[in-house]
Amino acid sequence: LGLANTLKSRADLLYRTGQLPQALGLYTQAEFLFRQQQDYLGLANTLKSRADLLYRVGNHQRAEKLYIQAETLYRQEGENLGLADTLKNRAFLYLDSNDNAQALALLFQALHLYESEQEPWGIALTCALLSKLCPLFEKQAHQAPAFEQRAREIAETLPPNQKEMILSILDNED
Repeated sequence: LGLANTLKSRADLLYRTGQLPQALGLYTQAEFLFRQQQDYLGLANTLKSRADLLYRVGNHQRAEKLYIQAETLYRQEGENLGLADTLKNRAFLYLDSNDNAQALALLFQALHLYESEQEPWGIALTCALLSKLCPLFEKQAHQAPAFEQRAREIAETLPPNQKEMILSILDNED
C-alpha cells in the first residue's frame, strides 16, 4: 500500500500545481495498485481524484463514470464523507449540463451525509448551493431561504477562505 499511497499523494500534488497529464498518469498507476491490493477506500479516493481532474479538463462523461464507481466503493466501505464529496462533485456535472433536477437530488443526498458526519464546511457549501437551486423547482422553492440562512450562519464559524466562498455563492445573483 505504501507505493499506491505515495503515487496518489504525488498525483494530488501534481494536480494542485496544474501538471494534469502527469497527475492523470500517477492516478492510473495508483488505481491499478489499489485494485491489486483490494484497498477499496484507497481505490475510491483515487477514482474520485481522477474524476475531479477529468471534470476540470472537460471530460465530463469519463468523470461521471469514475464518480459512480467511487460512490459504490464509498458506500461499500461506509465512508460517508467521501461519498458526500463525490455526490456533491457529481452534482456539478449535472449543473453544467443544465440537469438541475439530478443535481438537486444529489445535493440533498450529500447534505444528509454531511449532517450525519457533522461536517460544517460540507453542510454550509451544500446549503448554499441548494439555496440557489431550490427556487427553480416549485416543490422546493420554499426551502431556499432556510438553506441560505443556515449556510450564512455556518459560514460565520468557518475559516476566512471557506466563509468567503460560501458568501460568494450566496451573494451571486446569477
